Amino acid sequence: MTTPFPKCLRDVTSSLFSGLKTPLSIRALKMLAEDDYDQLLSLKIDPRTYHDSETYMKDAIVVNFLRKCVDVAINVDPKAEAVKVWHISEQRCARTNVRFKSHIFNGPFEDLSDVRVHELLLNVQKTFKEIVGNVPKELVSSRHGPGSTFRDKGKLATLPDKISNRPTITSGAQCLKPLWSQTAWARYLCWEHSNLSEPEEVRGDRMVFVDKTALIKRPISIGPSINTYFQLGVGSHLRRRLKKFGIDLDVNQSVHAQVARDSSKDGKFATIDLTSASDSVARELVRFLSEPTWYSVLETLRCPVTLFEGRATALQKFSAMGNGYTFELETCIFLAIAINAVELSGLKAIPGENVFVYGDDIIVPTECSDLTVKMLNYCGFDINLKKTFVEGPFRESCGGDFFEGVNVRTHFLEEFPILPSDWIKLANGIRRMALVSDDGTWGRPYLRRSWFKCLDQLPIHIRECRGPVGLGDLVINESLETSLVHYSRTIPFTGKRASGPSVDYYVVWAPYSKPVPLYYWKPLIQLASALYGVPSDGPIPRDSVSGYRRRLVPFS
Repeated sequence: MTTPFPKCLRDVTSSLFSGLKTPLSIRALKMLAEDDYDQLLSLKIDPRTYHDSETYMKDAIVVNFLRKCVDVAINVDPKAEAVKVWHISEQRCARTNVRFKSHIFNGPFEDLSDVRVHELLLNVQKTFKEIVGNVPKELVSSRHGPGSTFRDKGKLATLPDKISNRPTITSGAQCLKPLWSQTAWARYLCWEHSNLSEPEEVRGDRMVFVDKTALIKRPISIGPSINTYFQLGVGSHLRRRLKKFGIDLDVNQSVHAQVARDSSKDGKFATIDLTSASDSVARELVRFLSEPTWYSVLETLRCPVTLFEGRATALQKFSAMGNGYTFELETCIFLAIAINAVELSGLKAIPGENVFVYGDDIIVPTECSDLTVKMLNYCGFDINLKKTFVEGPFRESCGGDFFEGVNVRTHFLEEFPILPSDWIKLANGIRRMALVSDDGTWGRPYLRRSWFKCLDQLPIHIRECRGPVGLGDLVINESLETSLVHYSRTIPFTGKRASGPSVDYYVVWAPYSKPVPLYYWKPLIQLASALYGVPSDGPIPRDSVSGYRRRLVPFS
């Protein structure tokens, strides 16, 4: 059942498009009026064909505003499209596996090009081994993640739920049971529920789909609980190793955005993006790059089979998103490839200075981009040419889009706005596109009318919740000078002057979630949960919002 396009959102969208006054926006207005959403969401543009940031920005707004909105009714099955792409990635991994088996055994090679690149790949292998280091003696950072596991689903996937349910494990990870038996998780089950202390063996992970755009979903894998627990430990170790090599995954998104901004002006760096990167890390590629002991650990923890719609498929890829170490592992692989491409181009590679990697977002010096792309292709990765920029005035990386140094990142509406919080988020998204200065001047005033239409959907008591950008979508964003409701250096509602440094209090429209009291679980579960960091008032189910209310928050 599809949701009709709301009239209030249609008014905002029409106002947004009509203010742009470009040929593409005029076409889009006509499609919107005719409810031709298939054509509207299929519009595409290429920043390489534009000569100034403003014209590009206007057309990018048209193309991107509804592109990720999963509530728009279209004649496309996003899940079916995702399955097609998943199968294509598996076929690509199968070809890569065949290619790398000869490299693992140093030949024989059927293609002369394989002989030429073998020595280069040995250098990539050496670099990869230096990045990941030795296998840690014990995975001290192993932990439960916030999401679902093979048997723990939805709101019943809190940490106490995972501890109290029968754990799941693959046959390949059975050797980890002695290590798992030393955890508070296992001790509780052995003490309280001996019938649940023997983990349930499952064949692999289960594939599910999450929203990506209105036209296609994104496949992820939900793994067994014990595998995932130790995978997250491996991921934490690899994250620490990357930090030693100048790649800090905790802050690198902002670093990438800054490098992309500068490179859109001086052309010093190229930004490279991959298609289905996580689903393209082939099994034999990981085997070739890794020390035998490291490969044994990774192989033990991975899921060799994916279950989907009652069918089990043996995987050609090594691991998918959902695996606790996939993101860190692919970052290590791409960093090793990028370093060697830069070195082979005659430059000294310095991660964090002239080589930047965050997942499949790769930035290298422009003169090294061609070799980097060729090496990635040989290793089985498909370059996303639409989002890879080597020359010209545009660069994109980690959610930062820049045209000659100007921020041209548009707002993506992900679902129809219903709650006041949804309208605040949309209003703030439009305001960010407008490049509002500190004194409240709108750099793109043609967006202001659609912003006001968003505010029209809010009750007066919520419309008063205004504050600086630093408060995010808790408030309607305004500059510090024009923010109306705040209490500066006073105790709220008393008018008394507070001692200490200056602190402003703003009225916000904040979500609140009710924790599940720990007394719902037995005392030993409460103890084990506390050891894993669950607060005393209980866990909050993931993505659980009980409601919204006005409250004061400090901001300095």
